[in-house]
Amino acid sequence: MRMRVAASAAVTALVAGALSGCMFVTPQQTARSYTPSDGVNAQVGSVKVRNVLLVTDDGSQANMLGLLSNSGDAAASVTLQYETTSGDETTTLTVPAGGVLSLRPNADEQVATSVTTEARSVQLDGLDATPGGLLNVGVTVSGEQPITLRVPVLTGKLSEYTGLVPTPSTTASQDVEPSQGSTPSPSVSE
Repeated sequence: MRMRVAASAAVTALVAGALSGCMFVTPQQTARSYTPSDGVNAQVGSVKVRNVLLVTDDGSQANMLGLLSNSGDAAASVTLQYETTSGDETTTLTVPAGGVLSLRPNADEQVATSVTTEARSVQLDGLDATPGGLLNVGVTVSGEQPITLRVPVLTGKLSEYTGLVPTPSTTASQDVEPSQGSTPSPSVSE
């Protein structure tokens, strides 16, 4: 009887050792660096770019979402460059020294965080972006080698991005019917 107990204990120990050996040869996902969200990450000098993405409905206007953090001792000037239907456009942002700049459409609203952040609204106009595609955005930090990010273009059809879609600009032409008693202005024909 003792022999059976000793044999079953030995077999159990052998099987447990063999099965736990898989952990030594199987790669662990938590040991690999990856972007766990919809946006992209990068680093340019002391500035870390985190979870940057674009939200649009039609591909012509998009709000940029994401976070820029600066681990440097001085404020960092970050220039974003992107292609529009009328040529290249640039936007320059300032990330405070040792601080964070949040990119979101509702920059004036307070957000409860454990880190003091500044916020800025960045809307890209005149784009020819394909929702579901990628848009090249150049990122330059003064004194550093520029990089190009391939930023995902998402739509407001996803529930988490519904409220982040750009609103039509006030400069867009509107069809207004003439009020009673007025005459419509003549149009130019070709």
